[in-house]
Amino acid sequence: MPFSAMKTGIHQQPCCPRCGYDLVGDGDFWKDACPLEMICPECGFRVDLIDVLGREQVPGWFIGVGQGWWGMLRRGPGTALRMVVPFHRESRLRLAHLHRSFSDRALVVWLLSLLLLAVSAVAMSTIMIEGANAIQDLRLGRAKLQSASVPADDRNLATLVLVRCSARLQLVGKDLASGFPTGSRWNPNGMNLSRLRRSVPDLRGGPTDLWESRWPLRRVTRMVSPPASVVVLAVILSPLTLLLLPWSLRKCQVSPRQILRLACLSLALLLIPVVVESIVALFTAEPRWFYLEALGRGDRNQWWSQRLGPLLLLALLFFWWIGACRLLGLPRAPWIALAMVVIGSLLAMALLGPESIRMMLSRR
Repeated sequence: MPFSAMKTGIHQQPCCPRCGYDLVGDGDFWKDACPLEMICPECGFRVDLIDVLGREQVPGWFIGVGQGWWGMLRRGPGTALRMVVPFHRESRLRLAHLHRSFSDRALVVWLLSLLLLAVSAVAMSTIMIEGANAIQDLRLGRAKLQSASVPADDRNLATLVLVRCSARLQLVGKDLASGFPTGSRWNPNGMNLSRLRRSVPDLRGGPTDLWESRWPLRRVTRMVSPPASVVVLAVILSPLTLLLLPWSLRKCQVSPRQILRLACLSLALLLIPVVVESIVALFTAEPRWFYLEALGRGDRNQWWSQRLGPLLLLALLFFWWIGACRLLGLPRAPWIALAMVVIGSLLAMALLGPESIRMMLSRR
C-alpha cells in the first residue's frame, strides 16, 4: 500500500500520541542519543520517536492525508471500508497518525462520508428495490395474487398495501397510487395517495411524515429493527464505558480527543448491516414476498435484521475495540474490550427496554 508523506499544522510540537504530553525536551535528547523509542514520563506509553519527531508517513488512503474538504471527502469512503475490518489498521495506521492528521475538519468530513454512504445504501435498497416491486405488484392481475389471499376488491388491495406494508416500503415516500392508471379498475376514481389516505379511517390519524415525498433522516430510524437498535447504541455508548473501567482515562491518561477519534472511526462498523441489508434485498426481492409482508406474514430478511446481523456486529465491535485498546497501549486489551461491549450493550438495552431482547430471541 503506497504511503503519502505530509506535514500538518495541527500538532507542530512533538507530543505523546496517547496523553498529549509535550516531548520537546525529549526531542533534544533524541537528537543526541538517537534512540528508536522512549517511555512517556507522563502516562508510560511506549512512543516510537520517528512517528512524533520525524516526517509523518500516513497511509495514502487515510482521510487525514487529504488537503482541503474535497481531498478528505474522496478519501472518506475508502477509509470507512478499510476501518470495518478488525485489526486491518494496525499494520498501516498508528496512534500518532490519528493524533497528528485527524483534525477537527477531518472528523466532520469523516462523519459526512459515513452519512452519505449509509443514506446511499438505504436509498438503493428502499427506493429502487422495494418501490419498484410495489408498483410491479400493484399492476399485476387479480388472478396472480390469489395465493397471497388478497381481498377481492381492488381498492381494498390498495388500502391493504398502504396500511400493512413493511416498514421499509413505508420509507419509500412515493405516491404508490401513481402506479394505478387513472380510470382503470385499479384506480377508477383517479385518487392520489393523499386522497386515499383521507378516505381510509385507519390512516387519518397516522404520522404524516410517512406520506411526504421528501427523505428526512427520521425515516432512516424506522428501518432499524429493535435488536439492531441495541447494537447501534452499543457502538455509540461503548467508548463512554472507559470511564467506568479500572483502567480508565484517569489512570491510563488517555487523551479524550483520541477516544473521540477512535469512537468516530468505530461508527464505520454500522455500514456493515446497511450494506448487507441492501445486498440481501437485491437478491431476495420478489413480488410474492412483498404481499406476504403486506399481509403481515412475511419473514423475508428476518434472519439477518433480527438475529444474525446484530450478533455479527457485536462480535465485530468486540474485535475492533481489542485493536483500538492495543493501539492505546492499554493492559489486558481483550478484557477491556469485552467489558466495553457488554456494558455498552446493557446500557442500550436499558434505554430501549426488553422488547429488543424479546425480538432477538423470538423465532419471528
